[in-house]
Amino acid sequence: MPILTELKLHPSHGLIHVQNPGIMTFFEDWMQQEIDQGFAWAPDGVSFQLLTDHSNVNIGIAIEDNFVPLEDAVRVICVPFDVSASGSIVVSELFQDGVAAVPQGKYALYFETGYTSLFDPARPPLIIDTWCRLTFVQSVDVEASVVRAEAPLAMPLILRTAH
Repeated sequence: MPILTELKLHPSHGLIHVQNPGIMTFFEDWMQQEIDQGFAWAPDGVSFQLLTDHSNVNIGIAIEDNFVPLEDAVRVICVPFDVSASGSIVVSELFQDGVAAVPQGKYALYFETGYTSLFDPARPPLIIDTWCRLTFVQSVDVEASVVRAEAPLAMPLILRTAH
């Protein structure tokens, strides 16, 4: 899969946010079920939980005709996402952000994440580097789903209509 945009962020709270430019979709009031499902979604954006609270994360952003999860992805989540007429999206964490070109339209947004290198969970390093891939697949009929997860996640999934 060709990666169109690459970003490197240093999230301090284990979250990355995807939204249209000019939208501030930082979910400050996650419900317990959103924590359990690994993401918080609303019509104007989505926040995904990473595998660690403090890590360096390499983020690849791709636009594809179809989606095939990477074998080493620990967590894979799909949500509906509408890209505005701006033709771009913002990927951010609390202190940094990056912009990627994505044509206006309705998409299935796939979030994948995994570890950059192997480590011993009994003696983890102070900073565990992870990777993340955001794949946009044009689709008008998308339901949120947990495609793969390292632990049982809450079902049914919660999608907010507003916040």
